Amino acid sequence: KYNPEFIKLLNKSILNQKIILSYTPIENHKNTIIVEPIIKDEYSNTPLSKELIINIAQEFNLYLLMIKILLLNNISLLKDQKIIINVTTTDLLATTILTDLPTLIKREELNVVFNIEVNSKYSVVFPLLKTIKSYAQIGLRKVGKGYISFRDVYALKVEYLEIDDTIIDLVDTNPQWKFLLEAVKII
Repeated sequence: KYNPEFIKLLNKSILNQKIILSYTPIENHKNTIIVEPIIKDEYSNTPLSKELIINIAQEFNLYLLMIKILLLNNISLLKDQKIIINVTTTDLLATTILTDLPTLIKREELNVVFNIEVNSKYSVVFPLLKTIKSYAQIGLRKVGKGYISFRDVYALKVEYLEIDDTIIDLVDTNPQWKFLLEAVKII
């Protein structure tokens, strides 16, 4: 599925801890950034496709390991930032989340938000989210597809909530559904 040379480069970059910080500031939120890993091509020294790096890392359960290296390599820069890390439920099931990453976040007193994609595997990681709440904040992406209840959203006291486009489309085509958006806002 993926080019073997690209996978070798990804593994070599992880091994040598040559993962570069890419970040996007959040508009109207001072000192809040979304962080993502970047790897440069060894020969041309140009950044490789961020999406491809993330897809491969997530498929091989290496994404949070890359994030840990990224945080370690940029600790002084990130200390005063709210750090948003977009993750999938599969990322949260990787062993890195259970051991190394929480230790690093607690020890360095980093302000981290795990922005989690709500999907069909969400119920598997829900019990783990209570543990994550002890050292980081939680954001939820793609809420509204039926994978999470309002009760769970309320119980998690999420920092950020991204509503799935299908709910917005529903409201646009049938204003009666506006109550759903209002209910999510209240929660």
